[in-house]
Amino acid sequence: MNKLWKPAVEIILIAVLILLALWSSKVAVENEFVQFFAYEFGYLGIFVVSVANALNPIVQIPMVAFLPLLTNLGLDKWMIIGSITFAMFIVDVTVFILVKLGGKYVYGKRFKDKDPGAKNFYKDSGWLPPLVLFFYEMAVPLPNELVIIPMAFKGYRLIPLMPAMLFGNLVFNIIAAEGFIAITQFL
Repeated sequence: MNKLWKPAVEIILIAVLILLALWSSKVAVENEFVQFFAYEFGYLGIFVVSVANALNPIVQIPMVAFLPLLTNLGLDKWMIIGSITFAMFIVDVTVFILVKLGGKYVYGKRFKDKDPGAKNFYKDSGWLPPLVLFFYEMAVPLPNELVIIPMAFKGYRLIPLMPAMLFGNLVFNIIAAEGFIAITQFL
């Protein structure tokens, strides 16, 4: 019974946090501390908070949920989306590289040969892994590491996956931003 309640509680907490972010966008416009923080740290602050959020593998709150608040404080919508997207991209690439290095350290030179079928699949599928990664990052509101870590362990190369990481995160953030703006206008 306890295992059934845990996901429900996590979903409720995430929903409450998103609603709190949307509500705070209306209230915080008059708050001097929030205005000072937004003006003082601006896009760099958004980037740092986005990196910290993307590194959290358990509960990730979409940083674009705070977009209405930040735009109400005078920051540019597209620069905010760009900062968040670039932070997510940097974390995705860093996780991929760390998993690759960790695999080589743990398994040694035989790391790539750990699953010989992966080499043939990679050669045969070519464009399929970046496409799967793009659609996952674009449409699934779960940690990107759920796909990135297995791809790194399977021996996929980083360079072909990087555009999928970047543009998948960008499309996700644009869709989510427009959704949060529409919800805020509705409220």
